[in-house]
Amino acid sequence: MAGSRSLTVISAATPPPKAIVPVLVLDVTEAEAEKILLTFDPLAAMAVADSDAVKRLLETVRTDSRAVGELLERVVRPGRMAGHQ
Repeated sequence: MAGSRSLTVISAATPPPKAIVPVLVLDVTEAEAEKILLTFDPLAAMAVADSDAVKRLLETVRTDSRAVGELLERVVRPGRMAGHQ
């Protein structure tokens, strides 16, 4: 969802790109985007989560899926986030 709030308009006047980068565009609601942010972020495996930000995001996410609920619970397990006691 990086850059999810930005838009670049490409026209005939736009210079050609220096590199071709694969892009996936999703049409999702804000709630769906929040679920995606919590469950799919390959870079998250290389980083330490901000416990306060994750807790705030978890307060807004709702799911009817038991599997997704369990996954979200694992996100906040002790030791997974910086500053989490």
